[in-house]
Amino acid sequence: MMIGLKQVSVGIAALASATVAPAELRPSTPDAIADAAVDCWQSVGPAAVDEAKLRALGWKAGSTSANGRPIDIPVKVYGKSGSNVMLMLMNTGGQSGCVITALVPKVEDIRTAAQSLLMKLRAIDPAVKGARQGQSVAYVSLPRVAQLAPAGTAQKPATRIIIGYNTSEAK
Repeated sequence: MMIGLKQVSVGIAALASATVAPAELRPSTPDAIADAAVDCWQSVGPAAVDEAKLRALGWKAGSTSANGRPIDIPVKVYGKSGSNVMLMLMNTGGQSGCVITALVPKVEDIRTAAQSLLMKLRAIDPAVKGARQGQSVAYVSLPRVAQLAPAGTAQKPATRIIIGYNTSEAK
């Protein structure tokens, strides 16, 4: 049975509000974006994102502070040496997930990143299905789900990938 994009988005909708176009990041390659999403896909779980696994994959937690004082937010920001991709984690209320945000050199690179992500996800999980709806692409292999969508502007194109772990039963 094919799961629709709307169903995929339900369990991870809270992450969408945490996404921003990274104004100061440099553009990323489609493969770097797909690699970051695969790292998140492998790390997301039923109650939390496995941060130890992300660290083992080279991701480091960033600082969330203003004026030298920590900001109490439910989102953690991660970066990886040599990567321009920003990864944000959310572990709240029994929901966990990642948001990958990255600038791309040109709008066409978003399609290339979507294709690269599907190939890389299928390499680790052949059951992954991809479905296009409008400009977004959903990736599903329950209990993991993801949605890739364009972000940014025509002058500064970007992509956003939301990855979550669906704890509800498929119907």
